[in-house]
Amino acid sequence: DPNFINSGKLVRELEREDIRELVEGNYRIIYKIINNNMIHILMIHHNARDLTK
Repeated sequence: DPNFINSGKLVRELEREDIRELVEGNYRIIYKIINNNMIHILMIHHNARDLTK
């Protein structure tokens, strides 16, 4: 569903339209949009850790 794929927020550290995140509890699920039907999960990251390191 294209609406779901675009439902994530832009990742503030990266500022790229094709990389989004969903927050679930203490975790950020960061994914890349491949097309309207496919994403690749890039990482699941704990909020307490610095993403840039």
